[in-house]
Amino acid sequence: MNRTTRLLTRLFTALRDRPVWQRVPAFLVILALLWLPWLGLGSLAIADSNSRSIVTLVGLYVIFLLLLPRWGESQTAWRQPFRHYGLAWNGRWRRSWLLGLGLGISLVLLLYGLQWSLGWQQWQGWPPQFGRLFFEGLLMATAVGFAEELLFRGWLLQELQRDFPQQGGWMSALIFAAVHRFGLQIFGLSLLGLALVAARQCDRQRLGLPMGLHSGLVAAYYWVNVGQLVQPRAGLWAGWTGWEGNPLQSIPGIGLLMLLWLGLVAWQRRNRPVPQS
Repeated sequence: MNRTTRLLTRLFTALRDRPVWQRVPAFLVILALLWLPWLGLGSLAIADSNSRSIVTLVGLYVIFLLLLPRWGESQTAWRQPFRHYGLAWNGRWRRSWLLGLGLGISLVLLLYGLQWSLGWQQWQGWPPQFGRLFFEGLLMATAVGFAEELLFRGWLLQELQRDFPQQGGWMSALIFAAVHRFGLQIFGLSLLGLALVAARQCDRQRLGLPMGLHSGLVAAYYWVNVGQLVQPRAGLWAGWTGWEGNPLQSIPGIGLLMLLWLGLVAWQRRNRPVPQS
């Protein structure tokens, strides 16, 4: 283990002065190589495809979390890399997370409520297992929000901003969108990525607000979609209710994401310190 740690330290240090288009792929290749044994073991030991995907993805993010401190120390000499990436386990951080969680849930429920009021969605009633789905969705969404925000708005954003201080935000948003979807949906996901970047800036470069916002969006969508609480009206164009059933990937959803992004940008500028003359 010590030999592996020393080797990783030398590799990471050698990458310190490389441009971002070399640093980021190199880190991801190292991450993938360390993950391959776990992926192979999971494929052999777990027959159920859903359980296998969950276990292998958990392994991937655990390895990422183990690599991240050493990467931060070798690249920038940070003594507390996680804090610089936006993690701070204090009361303010937790309040920001709860604020973002409530905002994300409210936005998705607002969209579904708007679609229902316009007759685009039909209410199906509460499923008997909704209590289990509620806690299951909240737990899953919290994990997704933590992992993806630490990856995209924590590590990747910091790496991009080292080389492109002004353009790093929209570059990370485009990468976030391209990793998740292609085609028309990439526009809505890019807006979401920009909104999450703005949320971090509003939270003084902490990840509490974007992690909570991301988790809230995922949780509310999970409750409605997996619980089958509503059903799109037959024959209606998917652009009104959302491609693949996701209301954020609809025309009203994209409009709401635009308003969210603009609102967070305005909030950020309002709270920006005024330079002293």
